[in-house]
Amino acid sequence: MSQPQGARTFPGDRFAPRIATTWLLENGPPAGLTGDCLAKAEICLDELVSNVVRHSGHGSRPATLTISLSRERHDLLLTVEDDGQPFDPRQVPAPAFARSIDEAEAGGRGVFLVRSFADDLRYERRAGRNHVTVVFRQAAAGLG
Repeated sequence: MSQPQGARTFPGDRFAPRIATTWLLENGPPAGLTGDCLAKAEICLDELVSNVVRHSGHGSRPATLTISLSRERHDLLLTVEDDGQPFDPRQVPAPAFARSIDEAEAGGRGVFLVRSFADDLRYERRAGRNHVTVVFRQAAAGLG
């Protein structure tokens, strides 16, 4: 059972990534998220929220986002919930990496980055909402 540390709900508009990362920088350290792990969590959160903003809107209305921090035993969980279309980031294939700068294409690596920074990545579709949880293990992250 996870113990909530805090949450914030807001529209998934162009301001959402900044709102989310500002919230994390204010609430992460009191929850035990510090140093290198906080930096990784900030990048993960920015990527996940940016994806919701770009891909999960409802026409003229942006998706609604809720971000939260919780503890589960020795793990710190950062969860992004949205009411957009179902999207399981664990199913996204690893990107093909270019052999040269001429072959390189911008974008398409955010989910790969999240998976590489997280100790675990969870997904659940519940009550019409995506629940993506990035897990940081205490031993690996140096948490509290």
